[in-house]
Amino acid sequence: MDLGTVIATVVGLIGGNITAFMFFPQMRKTKNIENEAKQSEEWKKLYDETKSEIKELNEKIDSLYSKIEEHRDEKVELHKEIKKLVVDNTRLAILKCEVPACLKRTPPTGF
Repeated sequence: MDLGTVIATVVGLIGGNITAFMFFPQMRKTKNIENEAKQSEEWKKLYDETKSEIKELNEKIDSLYSKIEEHRDEKVELHKEIKKLVVDNTRLAILKCEVPACLKRTPPTGF
């Protein structure tokens, strides 16, 4: 073997090993970056799912509040109607003729 070939072989081996050791950390970084990308995609997916669940729950709460408001309005209307009927009943009780078809009406109504 020639001395130049031996030197070239040794330099090639040393250079190849140095290059391998220099690029090895970069390959690990590349893998770490890929893992981080996958993790961030998973976190984003979980975040989106949570956000959509919160949105659905808020819509459900809003619909329940609107139903409560409808029932409250119904209740108010029923109370108004009951009060009106109580007033009408009291008025009719006052005007009720105790002796029908007579000239001496009790209570007198002026008719």
